[in-house]
Amino acid sequence: MKGITYSIMSGLLAATASLCGKLSMAVDETKYLCEVLVQFYLEKSNFFVLDLERDLKSLPTSGYFPICPNFLIAVRFGFFLLMVLSNAVMWILFTKALCSSSTTIEATLTNTAANFLFTAVFGQVFFGETLTFLWWTGIMMIVIGLMVIHRANQLNTAVSRASAKKLK
Repeated sequence: MKGITYSIMSGLLAATASLCGKLSMAVDETKYLCEVLVQFYLEKSNFFVLDLERDLKSLPTSGYFPICPNFLIAVRFGFFLLMVLSNAVMWILFTKALCSSSTTIEATLTNTAANFLFTAVFGQVFFGETLTFLWWTGIMMIVIGLMVIHRANQLNTAVSRASAKKLK
């Protein structure tokens, strides 16, 4: 069970690294994210409480904020560092998963399935992507295959233990 947990966590970090990589290289998405965060900050901040209503009415409707181009390079560099860090921690956890799992295929398939699922969630949440029926069919086949492999490993372990007890 410990190996499966490590595999799922490494799959999550792999998807996070992909998200950070996209945000570090895609200028338009990063700029849009900055503008959304600045607008959210202006709406929720107590710092602007005195003139909040006037400030919000004076904001452009297009969502452009002059602060974003100034910080765009720093934000993109930050996402690049997060991508490298996520990948490094992901490989550490994946190595632990390989050592803790009964077979390497179990750790690899669990990591891959978790990576696919988290990538799909991130794509829908952050980029508005849609997933087709074919994609869902493919991921379900991967998950079913993983369950079959996991069940076969449990049966083999039980048979091995029973054989060992008979020999004693």
